[in-house]
Amino acid sequence: MVVQANGEVNSAYWMRSNISTICNLPLQPQALAKIYYEEADTTEQPTTKSWPYTDNGKCNNDDLSLTTPYYAITPDPDPAKTFEVIVDQQVNATGHLEWRLNQQAFRGNYNRPLLLLAQEHNQTFEPEWNVVQPGNSKTVRLIINNNSTISHVSILLSSLAKTSSFIDS
Repeated sequence: MVVQANGEVNSAYWMRSNISTICNLPLQPQALAKIYYEEADTTEQPTTKSWPYTDNGKCNNDDLSLTTPYYAITPDPDPAKTFEVIVDQQVNATGHLEWRLNQQAFRGNYNRPLLLLAQEHNQTFEPEWNVVQPGNSKTVRLIINNNSTISHVSILLSSLAKTSSFIDS
């Protein structure tokens, strides 16, 4: 997501995300975040209002013909490495649903972000972080197959982007 910050320096806004109750069965379908500009009064709640939201129940992404990439690039037709990731979910021994990548439980550690570890030349990774090391590859193709019961795994992939990465050794 790209946000263009073009408000006044003392502005405050609510950033909202409506999660489909039909497609995703969330416990909380409305995600909210307070966004304060540099000189905003952080003791005050933002006063911005939401727009009407209708869940169409189609459980799909926007039509790609209606979208425009922010930074378009042509993929390498012959990447140095290709990795296939099968995403699924399973109830674990404690009765909780867990996401799995290639049959390995995904448990990202938000207190040890991988890109920061890599930048610090620390390449000690726990197996459940699902780190893939492509070596010196200049290009990598990542094929993600969603075998879960959820129509799209945007929340999982968002978590992956924050906690998991290809680490160049």
